[in-house]
Amino acid sequence: MSLNSVPFCDAHIHPKAAQTCAHADFLLFVNSVDEQDFANHPLLSSGRRYFFAGIHPWQLRKPKYKNTAYYFDLLERAVRRGFFLGETGLDRLHPNFDLQTEYFRHHFRLAQTYRRPLTFHSVHSDDAVLEILEPPYPKMIYHSFVGSPKAAEPFLERGCFLSFSLRSLKSPATEETIRTCPADRFLIESDSTEENPAPLLRELLQKTAQRRRISEEALQRQIHGNMNVLIQG
Repeated sequence: MSLNSVPFCDAHIHPKAAQTCAHADFLLFVNSVDEQDFANHPLLSSGRRYFFAGIHPWQLRKPKYKNTAYYFDLLERAVRRGFFLGETGLDRLHPNFDLQTEYFRHHFRLAQTYRRPLTFHSVHSDDAVLEILEPPYPKMIYHSFVGSPKAAEPFLERGCFLSFSLRSLKSPATEETIRTCPADRFLIESDSTEENPAPLLRELLQKTAQRRRISEEALQRQIHGNMNVLIQG
């Protein structure tokens, strides 16, 4: 299942898909999309599974999320229980951008206050995301990064890890970023919602290792080390 006893490393997966890995050798960052994924979750971590609490920006079209005080309190209680933060972010292809910004800023401030890793995504929103990311910077993961090395630069300067998915591989602009991303900031992810992530991770590992001109084993060990840096806080 793994290369020389290094577990499969997935920097972004969702709860149902993570359940398919129950008896396998994986290191998983399990991201929420809404409060049902984290509010009553009995486990903070289980072996090599680490859970993130977040409200995904796509969810914010639902009227209930206008009650920010209630959902902000849910998030903070989850963080106090030991959860990391995510998935959050900004997406200009979806409505309620002002509300997205309010939620993203709250996730970020919780990450600062409690010194927890934060996973975010950005779709046509890098400028607005960068306005919110201010020192002191928590450890952050830019989920499913798509963009050139120039686009990546301000995020790397703020300490972000870049996580690459199959979506990233489909973008010609991202090819050079995959090759040049610093080794100590490089991650891969399945972004799987229901299916077992192993086939996706095998494909990602093979293709990104080829682009970076290193062995799959060396890349997997580097990613494993990077995820442990995030876990250690």
